[in-house]
Amino acid sequence: MSSFFSWIFATVITAPLLGFVVIFTVLRSVLSSKKRAFHYSVDATTLLLMISVYFLGKVIFNITLLTPIIVFTLLIAIIFVFINWKVREEIHIQKVIKGVWRFNFLFFFICHIVLMIWGISSRVWEL
Repeated sequence: MSSFFSWIFATVITAPLLGFVVIFTVLRSVLSSKKRAFHYSVDATTLLLMISVYFLGKVIFNITLLTPIIVFTLLIAIIFVFINWKVREEIHIQKVIKGVWRFNFLFFFICHIVLMIWGISSRVWEL
């Protein structure tokens, strides 16, 4: 039974879009709003994308991307805090966190796609 759960976890980490679909399907049946289910699915998938990019970097380039991921997220948070402060003249921390998290979803989604293409093409060229 534990091997089944580890297989599911490994699949969701390596294919976060599949994780998004599974999370969205479950939340869609639980929540009344399709929009809220989508937003919660995006929020949950962001962490899966970060983990996936970390492991793709480790497998493809044999380097650890933990420090760059943390530094990038902190820099984006600083930029979002500064923009929020300039626009509203006060900082709404909840909006900043939501903005950083959603921006990270877009960034790591693009990184995941690029790394998947890079990894597949590099393996094909090795053959």
